[in-house]
Amino acid sequence: MAARSKRRPAMPACPKCGQNKDLRHIEDCVVERRVTGVDETGVLVVDGFYITEGWDEASDNPRLYCPECDTQFAIPEGTEVEFT
Repeated sequence: MAARSKRRPAMPACPKCGQNKDLRHIEDCVVERRVTGVDETGVLVVDGFYITEGWDEASDNPRLYCPECDTQFAIPEGTEVEFT
C-alpha cells in the first residue's frame, strides 16, 4: 500500500471578506519605556527606546488581522505558527 502524502494546510482566510493574501499576526505585549522627566510646559518626557517583554515567549491574545476589512479573528484551531 502506498504511503499517503501529507497535504499542505490551506492559508487561513478572513471570515468577513475572504481575502488571504495580506494577513497580519498580532498579539498583545508589554512595552516598557523609561520616563525621563517633565518639560517646562508640563509634558511627560519618555525615552524613545523601548523594551518589549515576552517577545520570545507566548504573548497574550495572538490572532490574525485583515487590513482589507479591518477585522481581527482567531488563528484557526490546530494551526502551527513559526516565526522566521
